[in-house]
Amino acid sequence: MDRFQNEATVLINLDELPARRIPEEIGQLTSVNDLTIQPSQPTGNWTDYPPLSWYVTRELKEPFLELPASIGQLTSLKSLRLSNLDIHELPESISQLKNLEFLDLSMNKLELSNELPKLTELSKLKHLRISGNHFREEEMKEFQRQNPNIKVEYKDETHPDKR
Repeated sequence: MDRFQNEATVLINLDELPARRIPEEIGQLTSVNDLTIQPSQPTGNWTDYPPLSWYVTRELKEPFLELPASIGQLTSLKSLRLSNLDIHELPESISQLKNLEFLDLSMNKLELSNELPKLTELSKLKHLRISGNHFREEEMKEFQRQNPNIKVEYKDETHPDKR
């Protein structure tokens, strides 16, 4: 992590880390404004995914990847991308990211009813991607009603009748 400490934008590929996990040392990147953590280096090849409706109804099974509590130390973050990492739960410290404007949690294993209270603490949040996780339609509509300044992507917008 030392090599990234003075960078404004950081991309971390888990395949390049020895344990293929998000290290606790992530909290040292306090000057980072834009952080992306992804499972592997993109190959440029197309990847097929099931429809988003499958993600909403799938059974959430291990393996889960844990996001360390030290993520809350990154108070300079404005953009955070944690897509397709098999994260099951967000640490309480995520609510400390008071400057966060963009958050992508898509294609994880989150039960959104457990995570929305943490996300409401992000006072500067403008854009939230959470598609490909478990949610209840009514709950998401209520979250949007209570947070009108946040653009929330939680389902396939090209087919509004689908979840």
